[in-house]
Amino acid sequence: MSAASVNWTLALPEITLGLAGLVILVFGVLQREGKGIVSCTLLTVAAFVGCGVLVALSPDGIAYAGTFVNDGFARFMKILALLGGLVALVLTLSYRTEERHAATV
Repeated sequence: MSAASVNWTLALPEITLGLAGLVILVFGVLQREGKGIVSCTLLTVAAFVGCGVLVALSPDGIAYAGTFVNDGFARFMKILALLGGLVALVLTLSYRTEERHAATV
């Protein structure tokens, strides 16, 4: 793979979402038990929305020796996946605030 085939701007939404996930994970670990659930959820929603904006503004192109294609259909599927994640967050917020997961039982 040559340096010309690497186009970081096409993968910027995925890189940003991955880094935001790592930061939110560290933030959640450093919170007191049960205190960071709502704030981590809000940060996750903000990361999803920010990633959605980056996806919508990303240019068409092919990168990484043809293994990464960014076109209209790819953007549609990425936004659909982000919306699915947002729906999952909203639907599980009440469950997570009650702390009924196996680690605390």
